[in-house]
Amino acid sequence: MRAIRDPKRSSVNENTSVRPATSEINVHPGNLKRTKRKERRGREKWRGRAFEPEYNCAPVYPIGLIASCHTTSMPTREHKKITRTTAWGKRGKAQRAVTQYGPSDLKMTVEPQWTLHISGTNITLSCSAQSVPPAMYYWTLNGTKINQHGPVLHLTESRQNQSGDYSCVAQNNITLRNETQTHTITVIDPVCVHDLGAMDGVPVENMNFSLICHVTGPVDSIQWMKNGTDLYPDDRISLSNHNRTLTFRPVTRSDEGVFRCVAINAVSNSSSPDYTLTVNYGPWQMVISGPEAAESNSTVTFNCSAISHPPSTYSWYFNGYWAADGPVYETEGLSVNSSGQYTCVAHNNVTMASHNASWELTVVEPISSVMVKPSTDLPLDSEELDLFCDVTGPFNRISWMKNGSPLMQSSAVSISPDNTSVSFSSLRTTDDGQYQCVASNVVRDYHSEAYSLLVRYGPTDLVITVELGNPVVLRCKADSQPQSVYQWFFNDTEAGTGSRLPMHKLPVLGSAYTCEARNPDTNVTVSTSYIFTGQSRTPTLQTTPQLQKPQPNITDRTPKS
Repeated sequence: MRAIRDPKRSSVNENTSVRPATSEINVHPGNLKRTKRKERRGREKWRGRAFEPEYNCAPVYPIGLIASCHTTSMPTREHKKITRTTAWGKRGKAQRAVTQYGPSDLKMTVEPQWTLHISGTNITLSCSAQSVPPAMYYWTLNGTKINQHGPVLHLTESRQNQSGDYSCVAQNNITLRNETQTHTITVIDPVCVHDLGAMDGVPVENMNFSLICHVTGPVDSIQWMKNGTDLYPDDRISLSNHNRTLTFRPVTRSDEGVFRCVAINAVSNSSSPDYTLTVNYGPWQMVISGPEAAESNSTVTFNCSAISHPPSTYSWYFNGYWAADGPVYETEGLSVNSSGQYTCVAHNNVTMASHNASWELTVVEPISSVMVKPSTDLPLDSEELDLFCDVTGPFNRISWMKNGSPLMQSSAVSISPDNTSVSFSSLRTTDDGQYQCVASNVVRDYHSEAYSLLVRYGPTDLVITVELGNPVVLRCKADSQPQSVYQWFFNDTEAGTGSRLPMHKLPVLGSAYTCEARNPDTNVTVSTSYIFTGQSRTPTLQTTPQLQKPQPNITDRTPKS
């Protein structure tokens, strides 16, 4: 054996006892098991790889079948140069020892540096350690090795099922040491509200109703809102199914509004589309209107309404048989057989509720004519008179009117019990006026043409007066209805007509002029004379009333002014 004066480098593990040799000891591998008898510092025994404290034998890697014995010294990373040692190589070449260490100071960084990550985020985990030779890296998830090597681990478009404890293991294949750093990665899927809708059925007033918030993803909390304001449970509104379900017990019209649910988790929140709650109700408070009676050959219109949402549909029935659809029903031409019960049925197609109301209609024949007929065509003063109401067609009642106002009874005027006639026991001029008979059926009133009552009397209070002038005029006047017709006579010879007689010549004294007044309706005639007397030719009037038949009773007669 010979010593190698310029050996190659040989590796030495960190913290392994090695000391640069002050004297070279040549050891052949075959003599390691023999007992060395004596050395400079005394007799020491060593066998194989076991050394006494003053000497240490350390294996040198990666070269096999060699051993180096040196005095004890602990090399560290700070030893940039190691003193030369002698070692035997399997090829008989000397090698120089270097310090090997690590891994240590293992550090892990995570990008992005978030505590929680939303699904889809690209996450990068990086490891670094102090190690000679450089460390080898592998990764574990929740203690299970994953097929990923190297100092960097990429989680591309991370998913929630990739959450867990990620460990980076750094290993030195020379020192056979390893170090582990662990970081917890939490990936959370975003919460998503897909829809907000009715859980079952439709909202019907005074019935239970539920809204459900359809959510996917992990949910930490759900908040309900109405018209933009947070909604909280009360004695009628409750939340269940982890706040996913909102229930009204029962729902009322006061609950109407715009609802929304908001789902929240640690990495996101999601709001539902607006849901407009409209409560359905009715039909209630049905109202039917129309005429109670009609005449044959006419048409009538019925109206039906109800409080309802959505608006009700309507159907009409006559005496139990369908007649028409819609809220308004206009009949065809009626007959007396159209009398009966008309029923309106309101139906809500959402609440499925129905209500009905009925109306009775009476159909009668119309009144064709109404007339006033007097008992005489010549009503005379102080005489009796009857007025009759002549009605053609069915009627319910009759009434009388004078000059547009109801006729009042008196001692001289009476109305029959059935109102069909009016009797005057003794006509007076105050009875004059326009008389009407009003016949009524269940539909309307029928007015007769006006009958003009004019009580005939006279002439009475016939007088002749003289109007002085040139010529002198004689005037004749009588109280009469109608107005009297006047005729003049001179000595029984007709001298003129009319109420005035001009005297173109002075009359002879003692001349007599007679005025005759005649009622053209009653044909009653009265006369009086005027006689000229005296020496001065001044007219002097003398009258002599003369009555001619027919002669009415003029006792207590009040002249018409």
